[in-house]
Amino acid sequence: MKVVLIGAELEENLGLRYIASSLEVCGHSVAIIPFNSEQDQESAVRQALAFEPQIIGLSMVFTSRAREFCRLARRVSAKQDFADT
Repeated sequence: MKVVLIGAELEENLGLRYIASSLEVCGHSVAIIPFNSEQDQESAVRQALAFEPQIIGLSMVFTSRAREFCRLARRVSAKQDFADT
């Protein structure tokens, strides 16, 4: 299975790396995509969809970024729905 994990990478995101390594040990292919600020949204969406994942996980460490992550989730979901048609 192909899995994309999106989250802040200002410093190493150990939570994402723990999840990624556990998935990789089980034979899954994982991509970690940085989403450090609202300006990273387009790049994150493009990278996520290019990987063609079956699952996309979002790691939001600070609730102050909730709106940014909601917008990101809507964008990824809308583009994924479009790509599936």
